[in-house]
Amino acid sequence: MSEQRRGSAPSTSTSAWVLLLGLAAFAASVIHKRRRREESKVSRSDAEIINGSPKQTSALGSSSPAYLPIENVAFPETVPGHQRSLAVRDRIRLGIEACTLVVIIAGGLLAYRQLKVLRSSIDMARESIAESRRQNELTAKQFEENVRPWISVDVALRRFTLANGEAQLVTDVVLKNVGNAVGVGIHVLTQVSFQKQGKDWREAQRAACKALRDANTARERGYALFPGETAVESITSPLSRGQLQDASIIKNDTMILPVFGGCVDYQYPSSQAHHQTQFAYEVIRVKPEQPGAVFSIDLKAWPEPSAIRLLPDFISSRYAD
Repeated sequence: MSEQRRGSAPSTSTSAWVLLLGLAAFAASVIHKRRRREESKVSRSDAEIINGSPKQTSALGSSSPAYLPIENVAFPETVPGHQRSLAVRDRIRLGIEACTLVVIIAGGLLAYRQLKVLRSSIDMARESIAESRRQNELTAKQFEENVRPWISVDVALRRFTLANGEAQLVTDVVLKNVGNAVGVGIHVLTQVSFQKQGKDWREAQRAACKALRDANTARERGYALFPGETAVESITSPLSRGQLQDASIIKNDTMILPVFGGCVDYQYPSSQAHHQTQFAYEVIRVKPEQPGAVFSIDLKAWPEPSAIRLLPDFISSRYAD
């Protein structure tokens, strides 16, 4: 950009000087014409004085010359000299006016050029400031990528029981800082969703995690994990009778597929930005006679505790952002 400005400066300067010379030539032409008119007036005046015209009518009614003949003038040599001095004075005055006009025009062109240079300098300064900001942001981001906390999440099932039409899911959420900097403001958000036909349970989880990120309060109510440190949170998720009745995969059916998920929100010590690790696990049923196969849970035939497993949902789980 700066090369383009340097390349366009000579053409602007040449145009300015051409305009200045044109205006000076026009001013000189005006001065010359005006001087010619003044000289012609002086010549006519001298001729009238010499020839004794024009004539005027006297008070007695007789026509007589307005001026005396040249031979009756006491000092005839003084008249032409006086006229010449007037002409010289007029020429000097016109010259001064022309020079003043040229100086004003040149000053205006110079001021206009200086204004363009100043505007160009301001634009370059703004671009330099913006580039410096981008470089600072990039440097900060690179530093955070190299020296930052990384919170990993693992979930272990303790039990999933059903009693009196109500269920209770108890899990252990294991957090570990696998990064190389301390993580602060750590807070765990969990919820139990159900897979239903025609509904996306992942959307509710993303909305809940976004609300936690936007709340901007995790630092005050969370805790810290140093590099290599581990923390375990035991989460109890009660499910009411109404929730279970409305949780069937297909309407008016007894088969359900719960999903235990959420996110871990944390921050860097040197930044106010929030970072999250999202996770999701399907609560499924297995059969020893069919290894590798997974099944949903039947509310009318609750499985044995040993037949209930947690299956990671890798679509909605993320390591960290």
